[in-house]
Amino acid sequence: MPKNDVLRTKRFEANESQSDLAQAVGVSVAAISAYENGERVPRFEVMRKLAKHYDTTIEELFSND
Repeated sequence: MPKNDVLRTKRFEANESQSDLAQAVGVSVAAISAYENGERVPRFEVMRKLAKHYDTTIEELFSND
C-alpha cells in the first residue's frame, strides 16, 4: 500500500498531532500512523469521518493518484 501523504499533509496543515486526529475521529494513534504509512486502510466509516474532519472528499484523501 502506498503511503498516504495527503492525509499526513492535511494533518500538518491543520497543525494537529496524530493524537489530536485520532481523538477527533475515534481511533487509536497507532491506527492514524498506520493509515499515513500505508500499512492499513481505514474502514469506510473512518474514511467518512476523516473526510468530514478535513472538509474534503474520501476520494481526495484516499485515491492512489
